Amino acid sequence: MDALNTLRAVLVGAAFIAAVLLGIDGQWVPAGVMGVGILAHLALFGYLRADRRREALGSGGA
Repeated sequence: MDALNTLRAVLVGAAFIAAVLLGIDGQWVPAGVMGVGILAHLALFGYLRADRRREALGSGGA
């Protein structure tokens, strides 16, 4: 699973660099679309990480 997370981190990093370069080039729409995708990925990553922590600690009320 760590290899998959490393691959995802590399791909998101590459997408960030591409979005920055597109923004510098003045291509705002593709840069914005990539930025929204990056933010969605980070939000879902945070949610899954928090869910995994909750699951590891136990549900408590079930």
